[in-house]
Amino acid sequence: MKFKLIILILVLLSTQSNLYAQIISISDARTKTEGSTVTVNGVITAGEFGDLQYVQDATGGIAVYSSSTSGLKRGDSVSITGILKDYYGELEISPVNSFLKISNGHTLPQPKLLDFSAGFAEKYEGQLVRFNQVRFSASGTFNGGSSGNNYELTQASIKKEIRVLPQTDLVGNPIPTDEIDIIGIMGHYKNTFGTDKYQLKPRAISDLILGKGPTINSKISQSNIQKNSFTLSFTTKYEGNTIFKYGLSKDLEIGTLIDPDLSTNHSSDFVSLSPSTFYYVVAFSIDANGDTSESGLHYFSTASLSSGNIHVYFNKSVDHTYSYSSDAIYLNKSMDDSLVAYLNRADESIDMAIYNLNNYGISANISTALNNAHKRGVQVRVIGDGSTANFGLGDLTGPSVLKSPQGQNFTIMHNKFIIIDAMSNDPSKSIVWTGSTNLTEGQLHEDPNNVMIIQDQAIAKAYTLEFEEMWGGSGIYPDGVKSKFGKFKSDNTPHFFNVGGKLVELYFSPSDQVQTEIINSIKSSDYSIYFGVYSFTRTEISNALTSEHNEGSYVAGIFGNTSGSNATPFNNLVSSIGGAYIKEYSNGHIFHHKYCIVDPNTPFDDPIILTGSHNWSAAANTDNDENTLIVHDYEVANQYFQEWAKRFAEEGGIVFVGLDEGIQTESKTNILILNNELLIHIESTIDDELMLNLYDLYGRIIYHRKIQLQKGKNAFQLPVSILNQSFYLVHLHGDEFVFSQKLFRQ
Repeated sequence: MKFKLIILILVLLSTQSNLYAQIISISDARTKTEGSTVTVNGVITAGEFGDLQYVQDATGGIAVYSSSTSGLKRGDSVSITGILKDYYGELEISPVNSFLKISNGHTLPQPKLLDFSAGFAEKYEGQLVRFNQVRFSASGTFNGGSSGNNYELTQASIKKEIRVLPQTDLVGNPIPTDEIDIIGIMGHYKNTFGTDKYQLKPRAISDLILGKGPTINSKISQSNIQKNSFTLSFTTKYEGNTIFKYGLSKDLEIGTLIDPDLSTNHSSDFVSLSPSTFYYVVAFSIDANGDTSESGLHYFSTASLSSGNIHVYFNKSVDHTYSYSSDAIYLNKSMDDSLVAYLNRADESIDMAIYNLNNYGISANISTALNNAHKRGVQVRVIGDGSTANFGLGDLTGPSVLKSPQGQNFTIMHNKFIIIDAMSNDPSKSIVWTGSTNLTEGQLHEDPNNVMIIQDQAIAKAYTLEFEEMWGGSGIYPDGVKSKFGKFKSDNTPHFFNVGGKLVELYFSPSDQVQTEIINSIKSSDYSIYFGVYSFTRTEISNALTSEHNEGSYVAGIFGNTSGSNATPFNNLVSSIGGAYIKEYSNGHIFHHKYCIVDPNTPFDDPIILTGSHNWSAAANTDNDENTLIVHDYEVANQYFQEWAKRFAEEGGIVFVGLDEGIQTESKTNILILNNELLIHIESTIDDELMLNLYDLYGRIIYHRKIQLQKGKNAFQLPVSILNQSFYLVHLHGDEFVFSQKLFRQ
């Protein structure tokens, strides 16, 4: 019987391609050339990634990619034979020719305890590793997208990234804001520039090891931003008290705010602050056992004494048919003249960060304006991208110039912003010029682009912080030792501003997780989303647009480029939303915008416009120097909609405005304005208490009151004293009833 059993075992082994005959260590396998056939033994350390597995022995780890092995689980002892393949930088066994599961339930290798300074390296690729005392930059909940999402981690001021894959149970769980320890597989990939990148891949929520304490599980949110005060809030998983320490420096020297009551909802009002001033803040919460949770350092701004005026310009024609507030401004080959006019008015300082400056073919010489500013005593500092020709930089004779560094660790400095008189004693002089356009003839005159100009000192100071991080300090000349670009930068600017009563958000790449903010903006939609983007390669963003479409939002957009990796999001959206709504720009030149307009026709529903230099690409999110503005304002969003509507119609699209026919429940509703009265007739199937808001052309509420709706026929005759405009928008909202409609005064 024993003899027969031995023969049977030998037969079984021979059917597995003689697995044990050619076994080599994983470290030896990693030295073989691509295309070699190898056989390795080890323990599965990650079986949570679908067709992607990781196996490890005493010498190293390696990825395994095959649908045949997708059923393997952590702790399975295996022998695997397959072909070595370099998959975008990461070595893996794929295809798998054969494998044998030897046993299960094995103890996993102890994760190597490393630090960020040395742990993200090829020698740990494919292995189980651990990093202690790390903190996430992002907040909210994890999103795995269709193929995974990246999130930034910080350890002792060093920034690295993790990748959350959609197959793991991290998706949907809150992102810790406390300091934690983290375990995962060290992954490796090459970005679009061919640069080697390493990222940690946690396998499950259990790989995030929380400390004791109430556990802060939200970002610190800022609200009620005023010139001398603001409110900060956060939440915790468990009850604790509320503590904020704050100051003008990282020493948090001003003081401490304490609320001893135990709660999971925490909020404090900061008062007696100064206008246009940035405050460092750290939040703490201590539970009944004395255990503490800490938020990490954040930066917040008060409102400025500036006007808060926002001007928007487009270099292609617009459609004023869709103007509900103020008409969008089309500058026909004169955008450069406008910029020079601003530069000529500068009194103290000009800081310019520009991807490409070339004066050839444009009507106004921008370099001459910068030289003239320098001659009249203005401090002029200019940062240009080091990989472009930037011929205009060579025309500068007085201003200080820095080109972004080149090499394996750097990509492009893609910003397009100019800051004027940021630190002036007169807050009405501080200006930021930004948007999508480079300063070249093609960009200013031919390629569809947008410019946003903001008169706000707090915004100008925030842009200056970003500029000086790249510059290396606040001096006239750049400091190459302290200068930081790309992945070496940190999230060190405020993100929320009160600009003339409008909420404005500001983010910089790659430090600020901007793709997350783009997706959050898309997810804020209730009625409509209109986008126009030159490079759109991220399926995570196209998935968010599809999700909003499936939930009832109208979604339409324009791609500037559908080749290469842009094709996947384009095809996905055409398939999920329809070719009538997703267009490719075909009118010559480069459709260079990078904007998204959310709910621009519903002033009651937080309309926003997102714009800047940031394409919807991986490089923009994780490598390039970029800036992004999110403006919460009906008037500004509507101006962008006027430009979008013109471009969309040119591509044969039919422009749809979500409220043309009104948005309503099943109840029959008729509303009109007659003789300074609001006449409302509702035949309702329900009882409900409604809030009525009447908005003017600028999205301001000019009349509001509660009305009691009863089942059956209802009639209301409401006198409104201010009805001197031709167009209004009315919105009725209750627990079960919603109605919105444009109104024209009879």
